Amino acid sequence: MRIITDPSARAIALENGEVHMSGFESQARLINRLKKVDHLTTTSEGYGAIGPLDWLAMNTTRGPTADVRVRQAIAYEADKNFILKAIMQGTAIEAGTAIHPDSPFYNSDLETYALDVDKANALLDEAGFSKDNDGTRFGLTIDFGWPALKPHSE
Repeated sequence: MRIITDPSARAIALENGEVHMSGFESQARLINRLKKVDHLTTTSEGYGAIGPLDWLAMNTTRGPTADVRVRQAIAYEADKNFILKAIMQGTAIEAGTAIHPDSPFYNSDLETYALDVDKANALLDEAGFSKDNDGTRFGLTIDFGWPALKPHSE
């Protein structure tokens, strides 16, 4: 067993045959690169048990996100198609919940939020967060708890 913490170095080791297996690669660019290597097999199967999901956790006790309307507005504002196609480069599927779709505990009947900028703006107005002269309503601090997610989150 060999631990290679740098994703690019791990991809090179897989490409040149130094490493024969790696699991849970998270960088879309590298996943798509590895898919093109003839001697490697990549799969999106097997995630149902642990469910590696990218999600946005919000502080619901203070600041703007304490208001459910703000959280709903953020959900309506999130362009999931853009995230899946441009950021995740086709390597991910929409989960809609915090449980991976391959899990036996996944419930597809829960409410989801389709992209609706007008609805998001109305919710923010209703919550009392009007736009400043520059279009800003409030600021948020984002903390990356998992450094491997930072490159494609930015």
